Amino acid sequence: MINALVNPLNDVIDRVNTATEKLSRSEDFLQSTQENALAVATQEFFMGKGMVPARETYGTEVKDLTDEQTASRMELFGQADIIIAGASDHGKDISVQDALERAHIILSQGTRDEIIRQEIRDNMKKRTKTMKSSHQKSPVTDTDQDVPEEELEKRVAASLRAIKEK
Repeated sequence: MINALVNPLNDVIDRVNTATEKLSRSEDFLQSTQENALAVATQEFFMGKGMVPARETYGTEVKDLTDEQTASRMELFGQADIIIAGASDHGKDISVQDALERAHIILSQGTRDEIIRQEIRDNMKKRTKTMKSSHQKSPVTDTDQDVPEEELEKRVAASLRAIKEK
């Protein structure tokens, strides 16, 4: 009689344990997938074309980061997390990529201006090396030689008369 009561209960417990194990594996898989997606998104952000000037600050490969670059990334991730939380509080969903871009804009305000100035300087140096003067020397004419002051006065008076007559 005890077996009749205990066996169905043990079967239920076994099914619950099996379901719990499956759920746990599914959660682990989901978390692993989310972490991989997040790692890919952040790596794409740091390797993007727009981040070329900031690669010295944030580095490129995780395995090659200096302590300063790691600290800069952690600060960036913290700011991005704050941006995502703020957007969520306002009922908006923003992507990790967008949050990272906004965080970078906030954190790099001071250095961004200097980077832009340096890019302009570099561009100007390249241009001055390739630029050629478009001014050509004109041939010497009679008007380039010394003209007496009386002659100049006559020419100006004639030009003024022509303007008044029009």
